[in-house]
Amino acid sequence: RVGRGVWSKMLVVLLAAASGNPAVVAAASPLAAPARAHRALAPTLDCNGVLAAVHKALNGKDWTKEVNGRFVGYDVGWQWPDPSIDCCSKEFVRCNKTTHEVAELDLRHIGRLKGTLPVQLGQLTSLKYLDLKGTLGVTGTLPPELFGSKMSELIAVRAKYSSLSGTLPASVFELPRLDRIYIGGSRRTPLLISGTLPSEMGSTITELWVDSTRMSGTIMDSVSRLGRLKTLELDDNSFSGTVPPSLSRLSELQ
Repeated sequence: RVGRGVWSKMLVVLLAAASGNPAVVAAASPLAAPARAHRALAPTLDCNGVLAAVHKALNGKDWTKEVNGRFVGYDVGWQWPDPSIDCCSKEFVRCNKTTHEVAELDLRHIGRLKGTLPVQLGQLTSLKYLDLKGTLGVTGTLPPELFGSKMSELIAVRAKYSSLSGTLPASVFELPRLDRIYIGGSRRTPLLISGTLPSEMGSTITELWVDSTRMSGTIMDSVSRLGRLKTLELDDNSFSGTVPPSLSRLSELQ
């Protein structure tokens, strides 16, 4: 016996055949393979892929966790490379409650960090806060991808008392929503980051800390155009020249 559903499908095929279009016949056939959508593979990783890359690049298998001023535990970041665990459930990660996207990475409470920051961090396009304070085991440069045009949500970057070096990407000062930036070391152990203050900066910056580094050049008039600036710290660098008189126009400066 032939079921009613099969007769219906056969009728569709007969009607399609009457159209004389082979493509329509093939599509209507009950034996035809389902059509496959040909989509280009996305060139970026999901948040799990990014966190796995960070875990691998920064010696994740040996991570410890700061508790009451002491680093304890072992392999506390074991969740980061596991794709079956939701990104927002992983330690040291906070997500936007509405969009469920990674909004904050707080690495300052992780012990035994060792290595360089991977370029994949620049794929967390909803990241708002990145905290690297006190991460002495993190070496190398701040990847330019972290401050590219896709990172338009970034609000605060803190990289004081780390072991970063190289040139500070000028693009960090141009992020459209950047509010606070803290880059520096101490007088005894300066941060080995070089570069210059750019001629243009984002107008949203309220706190600019670039102290105890190898930053050089002049203090540009661009600083005086930061109308919302409340805190400015440029001690112990290699800046030269005179302080722009236009800085006196910063009415919010404390």
